[in-house]
Amino acid sequence: MDYSKCRSVDHEGTRLPEAYESLAVHLPKIKAMEIWDDDVMLCCYPKSGTHWLYRVLDMLQRGSSEYCERNLESTHLDIQRIELISELASPRVLATHMPFDLLPQQIKDKRTKLVHVYRNPRAVLVSYYFMVNAFIVNDSQAFRNKAIELESDFFSEKMLYRGWFGYMDSISTFQKDNPDQPIIHVSYEEMTMNPMATVKKLAEFLEKTVTPVFCAQVAEACGFKKQKQAEESLNSEHVPLKFYRKGDMNDWKNHLTVALDEKFDKILLERAKICPFSAKYIGSSLPHDQ
Repeated sequence: MDYSKCRSVDHEGTRLPEAYESLAVHLPKIKAMEIWDDDVMLCCYPKSGTHWLYRVLDMLQRGSSEYCERNLESTHLDIQRIELISELASPRVLATHMPFDLLPQQIKDKRTKLVHVYRNPRAVLVSYYFMVNAFIVNDSQAFRNKAIELESDFFSEKMLYRGWFGYMDSISTFQKDNPDQPIIHVSYEEMTMNPMATVKKLAEFLEKTVTPVFCAQVAEACGFKKQKQAEESLNSEHVPLKFYRKGDMNDWKNHLTVALDEKFDKILLERAKICPFSAKYIGSSLPHDQ
């Protein structure tokens, strides 16, 4: 299987998921879509905690720790009809994996709040593999047998959304060109280790007045097991189980070979000068400041 081309098409050098309409039509709609003053946009590379953060942000936006029937897929710019997103009631949490140069123009014009979630690329690779191979639950050997093919694709921009490194580069460029854009960066590992503090930090960024009790309720409601159960109950036909595997930030250690781990460090080090997110995971499973 070619992991770089799974259910995707090439558009001007960037591999993107197949949409319900041609990308030549869909991407201009994304670029030109109307953004509302109270919109929040969730941006992240696939397999970095998108469903998790969507629910946290949605609860903060609505001021309720109860689950809403509206799901991530209904506001996902990459796969949903822009016309349908435009009909949704406020407040909206818009979601996308698109590189930042492909985002709607109005997010810059209106200084829309952006929430960027990132994750150890080693974990992203492992999680992506098991998502593509949805019926391989925990087969480490099958993963290792594909290691050579995976590494050659994952480190290049042939992967979806230009790959982890290309996507992160798009963020760095965007922030350099738009220094006044309100954006917060949250790591998957940070969310896992201290969910309540992360909820509080996000609430402050969104300028929401919340109590410690409410933050705790949101953190508990969005715990991995509870969220998986809630999503299965609310959206069983729309949220495949393959999106929820383990929720363990260190599970990649059970699958990644030493050689591939070392390859990651080498590439991360090479990219560190131009991509600060690469520097955060050199020689460590946890993000750290440089």
